[in-house]
Amino acid sequence: MKDKLFNKIEQLFDKNVFIVRQIPERFSYDESTVYKAIPDAVFLPSRMEELVSLMQVAKEEHLNLIPRGLGTGVCGGAVAVNGGVVISLERMNKIVELDEKNMCIVVQPGITTGEVKMVLEKHGFFYPPDPQSYENSSIGGNVATNAGGPRAVKYGTTKDYVMALNFLTGDGQLIKSGGRTYKCSSGYNLNELLCGSEGTLGIITEITLKFLPMPLQRRSIFVPFEHLEDACNFLAEALKRGIDFSAFEFIDDTSKNYVEKFLKRELPFSERANCYVFGELENEHADEINKIIETASMFNALDVFTANGAEQEERLWEARKKISEAFKAFSKYIYKADVVVPRASIANFVAKTKKFASDNLPLACFGHVGDGNVHVNLLDLDGKNSEEASKVMWKIMDCVKSCNGFPSGEHGIGVAKKEYLKHFFTPEHINLLRQLKKVFDPHNIMNIGKIF
Repeated sequence: MKDKLFNKIEQLFDKNVFIVRQIPERFSYDESTVYKAIPDAVFLPSRMEELVSLMQVAKEEHLNLIPRGLGTGVCGGAVAVNGGVVISLERMNKIVELDEKNMCIVVQPGITTGEVKMVLEKHGFFYPPDPQSYENSSIGGNVATNAGGPRAVKYGTTKDYVMALNFLTGDGQLIKSGGRTYKCSSGYNLNELLCGSEGTLGIITEITLKFLPMPLQRRSIFVPFEHLEDACNFLAEALKRGIDFSAFEFIDDTSKNYVEKFLKRELPFSERANCYVFGELENEHADEINKIIETASMFNALDVFTANGAEQEERLWEARKKISEAFKAFSKYIYKADVVVPRASIANFVAKTKKFASDNLPLACFGHVGDGNVHVNLLDLDGKNSEEASKVMWKIMDCVKSCNGFPSGEHGIGVAKKEYLKHFFTPEHINLLRQLKKVFDPHNIMNIGKIF
């Protein structure tokens, strides 16, 4: 029956738009390292009309549609674990308009965040959200997961830059939400509802993003500490003193060990440091670095390194940027949680979770200490410890809840964390989410089985 239906759908489109046979393997997984499933079919539209046509058939035949950007997610959100048709938006990748007067840019969802940044930089502008995968991740995927990044401490996350969205609901209705105004108090904010919806409410087809003037200068710092608690206290005091970090990151001792092996070099004070902080400042005053050094010394910093020039900056940040590659180089499977806790609870949370590590399952923490978003990585070195890893992840989530945090800060829920979500929200809360989905997706065809 499905073969007959898919053959019929194939006839509606040009060749290689609806693929049923010889589906490329890249559509069967994301960056999670855990979830893999070959979809029933892959749809690669380049025009709105094609999306509308497929949506009409999907409604009638109750097809499960899985919107997908460029596959850089880490929660299985764009993987067809429940079967269905993957809708890859990679061909809808154009810049529609650059509006310098209103300081916004209109783009299609398949364009990479890196390309948007590059185009704006050529015109002297700046798009702040910077997920680690920004060079390869799509803007549509960033919106669908409300992606963040190191600069969230100062600039916020993707949702803070979405001015308008065009999207197709699960009922095939084209909705235009928002506009080019910088204020709007006219009904419910559908933009924010779609940000983080992970393809469960509809398909995003066009995005209007605001941007900012490019900072006049940037300067990076690198600070080793013996204890993470000192690093967190350093940040709190620095913010009190008006030091305006545009990024503030950390890596723990386990992360340090793996990245040193991967880079084949030791980081400064490697024998003593159990935590490294990476910071970025913009337009700092002449005495700002002196103020940082003075504040860092109050909390037992081993040293304060600063970068002068692009080459030094790249080397200074290398250990932070290469962590994910380092883990993949030494571990067969990686169980990830991008949890978020109140900033003041980070050190306590990390200390609790480290107790769950073992020789077979080392546990590494790194991430955005500036906004409380901790990336917990459980490394299944030989790939034979999935049952134990599952138990450890539940213990980690208990710690998150006890710290008044949440299971995801920027990656989303997907399938990886849907069971945990019930641990944080009441049945009434989950039921309200389900009712919202029914309004947008009355036929229940949008990314079935994700989030809840």
